[in-house]
Amino acid sequence: NSSLTGDFYFKKALDTGPATTSAEQAIWQFAKEQEALPFYRAYLSKYPNGEYVAEAKARLQRALGADIAAEVVAQADYQYFELNNDKEAFLLYKQAANQGNLSAMASLAKLLASGRGTSRKDLAKAKYWAEKALPGLKELAESGHSYSQYQLGALYSNVYKNYAETNKWYSRAVDKGDAVAMLNLGVAYQYGEGLTKNYDKAMSWYLKAADE
Repeated sequence: NSSLTGDFYFKKALDTGPATTSAEQAIWQFAKEQEALPFYRAYLSKYPNGEYVAEAKARLQRALGADIAAEVVAQADYQYFELNNDKEAFLLYKQAANQGNLSAMASLAKLLASGRGTSRKDLAKAKYWAEKALPGLKELAESGHSYSQYQLGALYSNVYKNYAETNKWYSRAVDKGDAVAMLNLGVAYQYGEGLTKNYDKAMSWYLKAADE
């Protein structure tokens, strides 16, 4: 029932919208602010011929694409981290990166820089994907998103060999309990990548990672 759908999702918008704003305008503004599939669908259901239908459909398609890309990334992460299947992970990350997923762009850059999952190293392509991912990843990392902090660290390590930036972001990620960042910080201590070699600290981080 389109009326029921609209009432369910948009009661707040109708209750709080300015008196000078039409119901449709208030509802559409509210839907945009939520940035979520159910609200775009609810608007289209309530106003199938409304003023904002074209934008609603475009936003719906982008959101659907983002959801699909996120699922592909989840599959790629499983192949990479759990099954050590670099080749399959590479193909999945590439698919999601082409759909605009930041995490996939970062992971693809890392694999291209190391030559894992592909026939050869390609630093030029690695930097291309890293540059596309960096602005969005930095924004997420600065807001406290731990996996984005880990991803930034991995980019600076694998693509740019900037170990000061690498360890800065790994350190922020481990403060939030990111196990992969703990493991990589251990590697940095073991091999002296931007840090003074310290086998005791390396082992400490390896053990912490294993406990997570």
